[in-house]
Amino acid sequence: MTSLSPAERSRREIYQRFFGPLQEIVDDDATGLDFLVASPGVHGRDFTTLLSSGLSDKPMPVPDDFLEQGRRIELVLYLSGPPRATHVALLRWVAAALDEPGTWLGPGHSLPHGDPPSPLFPKSCLDTVLLCPPVLEPDLRLPQELSVEGEPVRLLWLLCLSPAEAELKLQKGLPELFALLDEHQLPIVLDEGRASLV
Repeated sequence: MTSLSPAERSRREIYQRFFGPLQEIVDDDATGLDFLVASPGVHGRDFTTLLSSGLSDKPMPVPDDFLEQGRRIELVLYLSGPPRATHVALLRWVAAALDEPGTWLGPGHSLPHGDPPSPLFPKSCLDTVLLCPPVLEPDLRLPQELSVEGEPVRLLWLLCLSPAEAELKLQKGLPELFALLDEHQLPIVLDEGRASLV
C-alpha cells in the first residue's frame, strides 16, 4: 500500500474492516478509479462484494435541497462469484455519468444503458441501473466510519432492472417498484439472467 494516497489508504483500511480482505482488480482503463473485491466469508456474507474506490475523492454538485443525501459516494455490487469484466465495466459506466458537468448521483436515480437502452449483460433483459442505499445494515453504517475531507462517504448499490421494471418506477414510483421486488423476494445478489418481474 506504499504507493497509495493517504485518502485511499484510509478508505481501504475501513473497507477491510467492513468487508474483509480485499483484492484489487487491475483495470486497463486509467480513470483514476480503483475496483476492489471482497470474497465471501466475512460477517456472514455468502457472496462476493465488488466496490469502487476513489469516486468519493471528488464531491458531487448536489443541489442544496438534497445535501442530506451526501456529496461523496462509492458504488457496490453483490455477486454470486468472482467478478467478471462486465461487472467492472458496469461500475465504470455508472461512475462515468459523473463526468458530465453538473451531474450527481443519489438514491432513486436510474440510468438506462444507452438510448435506446441495450442489455447490460449478454443474453440479459436487464438494461437499466437503479441506484439504491444498501439493504445490508453494516453497509449502511459506512458513512459513520468513512469520510473524505470531513464529509461522509455513502455506498450506492447498483440494482439492475428490466425495461418493464424501469417503466414501473417511472410511472408509479419507487414504493410500487420496491413492493414488487419485496413480493418476489428478489435477492440482493445480481442474477443477470433473471426474468422480468413485470
